Amino acid sequence: MVQAISSAGSSITATGGAPGPVQAQLAEAERLLSDCVNCDTAKTAQGQAKIQVLSARVQALRARLSEAQGQGPATRPSPATQAASDPTGGVGGRLDLMS
Repeated sequence: MVQAISSAGSSITATGGAPGPVQAQLAEAERLLSDCVNCDTAKTAQGQAKIQVLSARVQALRARLSEAQGQGPATRPSPATQAASDPTGGVGGRLDLMS
């Protein structure tokens, strides 16, 4: 699943901007990242490139949100970002030995 990523309307004013619109943009970016990580093309070069772009966008939006709320830089990655950076794709990381 390939979707265009638009940057229209994604800027915040120099005075800090309102957290509400940034939170909405962050939620949308995280949803797109999750969709991309879980799609059939996630293992392809094009899919990996899109995952990297979306991960960077999520991190940038988190930083903006933290700055707008006066909390400093965000440091905790989302589950989708963690799955994107996990070499196993976030699947099969544990083994049940009790079965």
